[in-house]
Amino acid sequence: MKWICHVFFPLCLGFASQAWAVTYLTQEQAMALAFQDPSTAKRHELIFDGAHRQLIEKKLGEGVPQRGVLAYTGKLKSGEEHGVMMFDAVIGKHEYIDYMVVLDEKGAVKFIEILVYRESYGSEIRGKSWRRQFDGKSENDSPQHEKNIVNISGATLSCRHVTDGVRKLLAVAGVYAGELGLKAGKME
Repeated sequence: MKWICHVFFPLCLGFASQAWAVTYLTQEQAMALAFQDPSTAKRHELIFDGAHRQLIEKKLGEGVPQRGVLAYTGKLKSGEEHGVMMFDAVIGKHEYIDYMVVLDEKGAVKFIEILVYRESYGSEIRGKSWRRQFDGKSENDSPQHEKNIVNISGATLSCRHVTDGVRKLLAVAGVYAGELGLKAGKME
């Protein structure tokens, strides 16, 4: 009987940690939230090569471990002629959080959405009131955890990492502004 506990209990724990994953939106559903006609959105694979990586890291004041970001441009559902949607994932406490950021043509945040949340607690970051804090943020008024983005008790690491992720995407949008058709930002 003792061996059963040693074999099956760890297996159950492994399954339990994955049972918390909740998909709120697929990438296709997210695109439908952002664009008037998602089928006309243009795909951009923003690869962080040497010069781009250096500029992004200079703007952030820290290294960027990933190799690139997936972005789409097109006419926003809000009626604006042009906007950008970027997908990213950050680590919460132990698991990844998939999210998207939608920017207007000036590079300011229109809204963010949490797509997939895998942690067993802290999903309050998906709440509209917390996400709304990012609206209007830009490279010039970038989101800063516990400065202009309020923390949620019990979700501190998720709050901090999503905030840092949005700040990173704003820097990426600034560096790739020309390619993305944004009126703000430029490669310096």
